[in-house]
Amino acid sequence: MNAGDQVHPEADAWVVAIYATKGDYDPLGSGIVIDDRRILTCAHVIEDLADGQPWVAFPKAVDDVPEARRLVDRIVFPNARTPVKDLAILILGEPMPAGVTQATLRCPEPTALVSKRWWAFGFPAGDLFGNSAEGEVGSSLSHGWIRLDTTSRYPVERRTRST
Repeated sequence: MNAGDQVHPEADAWVVAIYATKGDYDPLGSGIVIDDRRILTCAHVIEDLADGQPWVAFPKAVDDVPEARRLVDRIVFPNARTPVKDLAILILGEPMPAGVTQATLRCPEPTALVSKRWWAFGFPAGDLFGNSAEGEVGSSLSHGWIRLDTTSRYPVERRTRST
């Protein structure tokens, strides 16, 4: 990969780890900060929580922020939720800690993304430290979805929960 192919953002203090409880260190998944009190994540990350109130942490932020936790006050799912609308907005009861930034969001057409490079950070299999993956958008699929082809030795995978 050439330096011009770098896809990792310069700053990623918007990465969020989502936990079932305040003292938990087994991430359910990840999300991204979209403003002072809201986090975007996948609905499947939090849909199985017994009490429905996850906690979030900010492991990529600077200073003492990675240890700062915030309780999710409310969860908003899409209207007419279906398997193709795998989104949730986590709304916090208090603002993000200082040092946490907002992700830059865009909304391009899926076909415009084909052959573009992508990067993601998450917590596969509940990995405490998380990991990144990258690759290229391989195809525009149905329902506005895209296929992510990976060139990373670390795959993007959905966490499987033990029962």
